[in-house]
Amino acid sequence: MIAVLHGQGVYTDESTPLLTKLHRWRVAQGLRHVAIVHSADSLASRSITEFQFDSIYEGEPGNLSISRYFETEAEAWKWLEELGYCKF
Repeated sequence: MIAVLHGQGVYTDESTPLLTKLHRWRVAQGLRHVAIVHSADSLASRSITEFQFDSIYEGEPGNLSISRYFETEAEAWKWLEELGYCKF
């Protein structure tokens, strides 16, 4: 999965459990790798966003999902292609 962040994507405390549940469902459906791209307009909130994503994506039961952060979609695609994914 590639997630491209625009603006300040900071989550509320109330949304975190729902996002964790959604992420666990995605992992159960076969999600294994997440490339998170910080667009130029989201860099100001990067450290907060990464902290929140890390707390949502950590401690997966069963199958592991690995996430990495990038500054461009090209870097994200390169990583995913190195893992064997195809860009359509």
